[in-house]
Amino acid sequence: MVYPHFSQEHVDVLVIGAGPAGLMCALGLLRAGVKVKIIDKRAQKVAVGQADGIMPRTIEVFETYGLKNALFDLGVFLYKQFTKSFSPVAMLDARYKVFITICQGMIEDIFITALRNGGVVVDRSLSPVAIDISPDVKALGDPSTYPITATLERTDGIKGSIDVRAKFIVGADGAHSWVRQALGIVMEGKATPRVWGAVDFRPSSQSDFPDWRVMTIAHTPTANAILIPRENDLVRLYGELGFESQYVDPSTGRVDLSHFKPETILGVTRTAFRPYLIEPASDKDIQWWTVYSIGQRIASAYSVHGRAFITGDACHTHSPKAAQGMNAAINDSHNLAWKLALVIRGHAKMPLLETYESERRAFGKELIAFDKWYADGFSSDANQELQETLGVNVGGFAGLRAFIGMLSGCETRYAPSDVVYDKPTGATALLVGARLPPCPLMRTADSAPADVQDTCPSDGRFKVLAFCGKLVDDADIERLQKLGQRVSAALEKTSARDVVSVVSILERIDESKRYSDVPCTLRSHWKSVLEDTVGPPETVKIYKKFGIGEEGALVVVRPDGHVAATATVEEVQVVEEFFSKILVAPAYT
Repeated sequence: MVYPHFSQEHVDVLVIGAGPAGLMCALGLLRAGVKVKIIDKRAQKVAVGQADGIMPRTIEVFETYGLKNALFDLGVFLYKQFTKSFSPVAMLDARYKVFITICQGMIEDIFITALRNGGVVVDRSLSPVAIDISPDVKALGDPSTYPITATLERTDGIKGSIDVRAKFIVGADGAHSWVRQALGIVMEGKATPRVWGAVDFRPSSQSDFPDWRVMTIAHTPTANAILIPRENDLVRLYGELGFESQYVDPSTGRVDLSHFKPETILGVTRTAFRPYLIEPASDKDIQWWTVYSIGQRIASAYSVHGRAFITGDACHTHSPKAAQGMNAAINDSHNLAWKLALVIRGHAKMPLLETYESERRAFGKELIAFDKWYADGFSSDANQELQETLGVNVGGFAGLRAFIGMLSGCETRYAPSDVVYDKPTGATALLVGARLPPCPLMRTADSAPADVQDTCPSDGRFKVLAFCGKLVDDADIERLQKLGQRVSAALEKTSARDVVSVVSILERIDESKRYSDVPCTLRSHWKSVLEDTVGPPETVKIYKKFGIGEEGALVVVRPDGHVAATATVEEVQVVEEFFSKILVAPAYT
């Protein structure tokens, strides 16, 4: 049936799906100055259950958007996992050495509030029924055009449809993504025959499991279960229920929930955690439960025609055992949003968008390989496949240690590309392509403590960190002025001045000098002059940590916080070369 159109609008980006992936994408675009519309077929957001774990790198991402405090106020901190003698987070070079558990509904609330404060609300009870992408090659190559028409219909019974004309479209509509299917993108991989269940509840006073506030894995010959502490004294229990052949509805291909009830899941976990007891006092204490089959699949492509993209669960599906679904989704969108924004605002060339798929699909492949090994219970066959895929030979539970960096997000490293310069110099200990690691600093103007990551908020701009060495005399002032002139000239030549903030980090500064002695060409704001922290002897100094000598270095950081390029202070041409590859040439050249 064709309903009458009751409105039409034009937007820069239409985001379909208001889960964590879609909300993150919308917020990233909003903060970068892009007009975004986000819709969801659901009348209400998720209230309980669903995803529930936030990894250390994702916490850092929340920090860059100013959302960390809201996350900390609501979530549960996990400092220890698995056993009290093994704390994965202690092994990380993370700003926050902690995992956080919090229900997906609360995460969505944090994003929704931030969007609302920026003037964007989720349009609910809307679902796409058609997407048309113009075949005009010229129009597709011009980011100022609107080659996409999406027809949306109400899901709340109100008749009528909306046509939205968009420059770009992002499908963040989950594992069964309508957008992915409409774009003709297929999922590659397969499902395992295993069926797992999850249940959230408040334990009764009779529960006697001593480590119920520590993430615990019970891996026994007869039962497998995972316990995760949650907010408001809740716990989540995952349990392996059996094989899907006896539970799948042939008409839908999905697990038929009518075969199950919460007691089914609790029965498995009782066996796994024997002789201890941990269970709800009554059915009223059960907040949410579900049953699902495990599969490892990845989309054959993450984009079509450079105009339509998918993100989050629409791109990759895997088990929830390693708490990667929401984290991978958020970081997919964190990667995509700034690239879309730079292209839409006319600053960057269209090929920049190709790096979204090359970077995040490579990560997705690694995640899928790991998840199969993990979901298969560290079997020898899975270990062999993992070795063939990633070149890593690990076995048993101890093998988890080899993947803490990947799972935490702190060691994700993108391959050389137009936005990862492959000839790094100047900062020998920094990994180009990896995220900028944390390190304490002191802000020069007001002596306030800071972290180097604070210099890189998610505002859609690149950061050039100028490690300027010392500032102790007039000769140093003259040296910095010359360096500033060369950096400024490089930015002007490539039109980077419009999308770059410059920050100066001093190795040391004499008490007679002030932040204002650093030339304006090397600081975008009074907060943009910092110095190595004055602290106890064991305090890590940033110059040493990053492998920078007293002469200094230049470090280009992408809008998503990943290191894009490094150079010595004498190699300012590296900055010019980097930006000239991706940015639109100045109009006056």
